[in-house]
Amino acid sequence: MRASDLLIKSILNSGINKIFSLSGNQIMPIFDSVVDLDIEIIHCRHEASAVFMADGYAQSSGNTGIALVTAAPGFTNSLGPLYAINANQSPVLLLSGDSPLSQNGLMSFQELNQTSISKRLVKTSWRIEDANLIGKDITKAISLTNNGRPGPVHIALPFDILNEKIINIAPHETNTSKPNNLIIKPDKLQAIEKLLLKSQKPLIITGPSLSESRNKDLYKQLYSSTNIPIITMNSPRGSNDPSLGKLKLVLKEADLLIFIDKDIDFTLGFGSKERISSDNIIYISCNDASINHAKKMLGDRTLINFSAEPKSAIASISKLKHNQNYESWFNHVKILLASRPNKPAIKTDKLTPYNLCKIAVNEVENNTDAIYISDGGEFGQWAQSIIPKSKILTNGPSGAIGGATPQAIGASFANPDSIVVCFMGDGTAGFQIAEWETARRHNLPIIYIIGNDQRWGAEVEIQIREYGQDRAKYCMLDNLTRYDQIAEGMGCKGHFVQSTGELAKVINEAILSKKTTIIDIQMDGLPAPSF
Repeated sequence: MRASDLLIKSILNSGINKIFSLSGNQIMPIFDSVVDLDIEIIHCRHEASAVFMADGYAQSSGNTGIALVTAAPGFTNSLGPLYAINANQSPVLLLSGDSPLSQNGLMSFQELNQTSISKRLVKTSWRIEDANLIGKDITKAISLTNNGRPGPVHIALPFDILNEKIINIAPHETNTSKPNNLIIKPDKLQAIEKLLLKSQKPLIITGPSLSESRNKDLYKQLYSSTNIPIITMNSPRGSNDPSLGKLKLVLKEADLLIFIDKDIDFTLGFGSKERISSDNIIYISCNDASINHAKKMLGDRTLINFSAEPKSAIASISKLKHNQNYESWFNHVKILLASRPNKPAIKTDKLTPYNLCKIAVNEVENNTDAIYISDGGEFGQWAQSIIPKSKILTNGPSGAIGGATPQAIGASFANPDSIVVCFMGDGTAGFQIAEWETARRHNLPIIYIIGNDQRWGAEVEIQIREYGQDRAKYCMLDNLTRYDQIAEGMGCKGHFVQSTGELAKVINEAILSKKTTIIDIQMDGLPAPSF
């Protein structure tokens, strides 16, 4: 058995049967190993897409997403998504082919010190140097992506190691590692319980990994056991996120805040009193750097801070018997978070982002069960303000755009019985447009909805706001690009929509067809909604 065979068997033994990849010289042994085993390589058109596909798969499946790329140029192409994926706390394993170990320092083909480049973008990174350990290392890496705060892990795979015959298989390599959970100790739980007894308006704020869309079973338990409001912040707009309604008011009214693996960063005004009124704060994270940063930002306002695994922490707190009835507060917060801006009072012959998203979501919700992906600047925020939060995956708090097309593909592979509906602006659409062919080649039921206002909306709005209307230059696109025609050239279904009536009809056609469909919708661009 070759090391590459053992690698694939270890992935399968971890409960994963999909790998997102773009082929290349240094990883062809792995491609060969897949042929005889019950695992599928989804071959895409760009290495960055492979990583975003793994991200979409991970966020929508609860399992680790695996991306496989070749050495040097393939590896460097794959780096872009890692910053966004790390910020979005998504469990992804990046495997990269590498130059032969036996040729270190000889200037061999595609030789590059990969781990020195990736280590700042991932939880951990290493190069395998012993073929006999490859199974154990793969199992360990998959476990690490989910342990504590989820995030990406990188392993470099030298070409000669992949081809080496295994002599001694390291013990336990075929068993999936179980998370090394850091549970809340009894004394900490008692201290939290005492604070809850004094509180009338407690609030739990979490990081992206604890969103409802990624933890449906956990949230079912939470809703049945607690009336403490739980809010996930996963947008670069922070407390201005339109999908969270009047969150600013909620943060001012809460008298006890429990942060679970949510950094006290720019999205929270760095913890300022203007943004977070209460002096009663509990901070929980499995990340020491986050705990130390919270201490620095919050000072003596943090009554308790300690390390614990996020899911374990939120489940433990929800079960505390604090004898308080927070139902009134829970319902009040629910109403505030459900608040949405009024329909824009604008006269136009074109669809607006509000009308477009409202019609599309209504038609989808009335006709099928869907998973939603949202990406982009201004248009993405309109979509997020309307899509049900329990069903949405986003581009996360990093502010990066462009990953939606491959993310939707990954989500579709993880949920083959669901239609995936992907909202993105025309700026976002251009990043990974070739992957429409990948979706079509695999006959995936994905509906790509492009809000086309012929511009990079977020940047244009910055130019207008900061420098004046006459300075809004260079961030414009034009109306000659027809995304529906590009889609048809790739074998997809393509539609060009300019009116409300057309949109409802086309959405229903796309749902019924279960084909990869791209809908180019002409709209007037508007600033993102805000309160």
